[in-house]
Amino acid sequence: MADPYLERERKFDVSSDFQLPEFPDSRHEAHDLRATYYDTDDALLQASGVTLRQRVGGSDDGWHLKAPHPDGKLELHVDLGPADPPPELTALTRGLRFERPLRQQAVLRTTRDAYQLHTAGGDLLAEIADDHVEATIASTHESTRWREIEIELGPAGTTDTHDQLTDQLTAAGATPSEHGSKLAHAVGEPVARPPLSGVGGLVDDYLQTQFERLAWGDLKMRRGENNVHKTRVAVRRIRSTLRIFRRLFDEGRARHLDGELSWYARVLGRVRDLDVIRRTMEADLGDDPDGLITERAAAGLVHVLEAERERAWQQLVTVLDGDRYGALLEELDGWRRQAPMTAAARADRKSVEEFVSRARKKSDKRLERAESAADDKVDDALHRARKSAKRTRYAGELARPEMGKPAKRIVKSHEKRQDALGALQDHVMMVATLADVVGTKPATPDISFLCGVLAQRHSRAKAKARAEWR
Repeated sequence: MADPYLERERKFDVSSDFQLPEFPDSRHEAHDLRATYYDTDDALLQASGVTLRQRVGGSDDGWHLKAPHPDGKLELHVDLGPADPPPELTALTRGLRFERPLRQQAVLRTTRDAYQLHTAGGDLLAEIADDHVEATIASTHESTRWREIEIELGPAGTTDTHDQLTDQLTAAGATPSEHGSKLAHAVGEPVARPPLSGVGGLVDDYLQTQFERLAWGDLKMRRGENNVHKTRVAVRRIRSTLRIFRRLFDEGRARHLDGELSWYARVLGRVRDLDVIRRTMEADLGDDPDGLITERAAAGLVHVLEAERERAWQQLVTVLDGDRYGALLEELDGWRRQAPMTAAARADRKSVEEFVSRARKKSDKRLERAESAADDKVDDALHRARKSAKRTRYAGELARPEMGKPAKRIVKSHEKRQDALGALQDHVMMVATLADVVGTKPATPDISFLCGVLAQRHSRAKAKARAEWR
């Protein structure tokens, strides 16, 4: 697969008799292009702003996968080969389409007049493409025709370049396109999902956002990006919603989804925990007032942790391609389409306050219990209090469209509680990890000694943090 390419493009609708402005000193090329687009039958890729196509003709024929990017669109390219979409690209879309199959959606034939603008030194500023398009819908064989203009920036192009060329085109009568892609122009925009009423609608809106974040996390992790933390948070938000609003859902379906998400969270959590441990460890190794840390021991300990992190990452990659995860995607797709809600979900939206209040009271009770717990139980009790604070925070996030400022205050206060308890949990995790390095890894004596030094530091810090809650 070729390296990702950032496409910075603007599209314009024009009439068939539109007069393209002249671009002096531009280089003209003519192309006949044929593009075949693939998506699920319910346009899940298009709904995410993603397109998958095979294009023949032009300078970059092959398979293209385009995904949204803050500065444009990220394009991945695979050379032409078999007629079916290549696994290198379809695998990346697995989470976005929730395991649903890809089918041919449309064939677009484009006659393109391209005008390339260069700097005095020969670097490409932009390409203006004047496209006459004929699209045929795969399911109905209906055809439609239109003309459009694209401005795509080259390596030397800037926002000012885009703006200047945009001004020229709009002055000549072009208008910014209503469609994000040629496929959208051909088949129309995906039909919006009708909103649900009642408190169930609030909950469903929140879940839909988390499902989307899971899908994008899947794509990014398959590309090798470390999107583990954001994906894990989306999992937590879904699980918290299933528990706090449990009477709104079919009990069996909710319990099953919660259990499978718990399994996925553990896989993600091992990678995330090691990332946090490594970051903490780097700070520890840079602070040696007693001169007890040797470079050799520090390098050896970092190597052990990096190897463990790589094993955890490879396990995650294996899970993403596994049958159990595939079944989880299918279950999430069912919830995305229609969450299994009970009659209680039809209650007035204001009833969300009852759920948030109940979550807040539970969070306070767990903290009170932790503050009075026995010494050998306090770490676990504070960890449970932290998880309860998270759930209350997430419930407040969900309720904000209805509750407004009171929900915002709940989110803020429980986020602070979560962060403070999280600092304590980090010390607990560090002590356990260092003990694991000594006890189960082939640690040398100097690494074992270093682990003991660092574990003692974190034990003292843990005791101090615990005292603040007692």
